[in-house]
Amino acid sequence: MAVSQLEPGAGAVAERPLHGSLVTSNLSVPLGTAGGPRGCENGALMGNFGMFIQGLLGVVAFSLLMLKRFREPKYERRPWKIWFLDTSKQAIGMLFIHFANVYLSDLTEEDPCSLYLINFLLDATLGMLLIYAGVRTVGVLVECQHWDSLRFGEYGDPLECSAWIGQC
Repeated sequence: MAVSQLEPGAGAVAERPLHGSLVTSNLSVPLGTAGGPRGCENGALMGNFGMFIQGLLGVVAFSLLMLKRFREPKYERRPWKIWFLDTSKQAIGMLFIHFANVYLSDLTEEDPCSLYLINFLLDATLGMLLIYAGVRTVGVLVECQHWDSLRFGEYGDPLECSAWIGQC
């Protein structure tokens, strides 16, 4: 059994077990306050370690796309050019959202890592629902208007860069 008391000027709870030793705990300090635990400091997402982790995660994401491509049955595989055009659209979208989240997370005095995580989770849930609704709506509009170059994943024969740009 321990007796808790606030040490003067320490900002932490000191617990004195009955046998006399002193144990301190920061559990009573609210998150984000001076002296309290924080996820990371401002600028940490763009520091050396942050950039290393982001690069590593980018390589892992691209490697998983490659693995997925090689796991597809050969008769279903898209040609390399089509695969590259499809994945490049995904990469552009992911990079835009990622850097927007990094920028927005670093604007406040709060913990940027936690804010990035919140932004990412919102994007991965609500954002995906909005994108799904948008893609379905644009798909219906493209079919109604007979805009063949804007059909998702179709780039013409021969390949047309204007179709890729229009789909981005």
